[in-house]
Amino acid sequence: MFYRILALLCLLSRPAMAQQSGALIDRDAMQTSLPNATFKQLENAPDIFMEQMAGLILGYGGAKGLNGAGIANYLAVNKAYIRAREMRRFLVADLNNDAQVTLDEMNILIQTENARARGRLLVGFYKADIDGNGTVNMDEVRAFAEARAVGAITQNDASLLEALVSLDINGDGYVSLDEIIQIVSAFQADA
Repeated sequence: MFYRILALLCLLSRPAMAQQSGALIDRDAMQTSLPNATFKQLENAPDIFMEQMAGLILGYGGAKGLNGAGIANYLAVNKAYIRAREMRRFLVADLNNDAQVTLDEMNILIQTENARARGRLLVGFYKADIDGNGTVNMDEVRAFAEARAVGAITQNDASLLEALVSLDINGDGYVSLDEIIQIVSAFQADA
């Protein structure tokens, strides 16, 4: 994970599509530099694309826009949410508050859930029970939650980061909301 973020930070430090101010957006260059799914969304749903990018830039960027540090923060926050979600399931199942979850405790919680959640809880229990003793302690919960969080950072996340690199049209190392607006406006004008 660290090396992937480091590689992306290096990519952000160089302009992928540097252009002079006022130059037209080169749609063909964007198509080759953007992941296909990102390009298709930009082409077919530019308003949704702009909203998503605005949320990312305004949520994790600074006054100049979003840079590598903001992207790292985005990934860290998402990883923390996933870790907390996974840990919460075990905290709820710890019915006697002894910092351990037995299979009996998990089965009581499972009975209260819908079919999909039941399977997720039971499979999660068995995966988290590293030593196979039928009880999940807090160290096992933390390890399980961390593994789930790391596994949840998907190729879609990498694609988003690749897209951000190529959307830095002025080459300053930041993707700004103004750049996104310029790009979306160019796509809407071509439509």
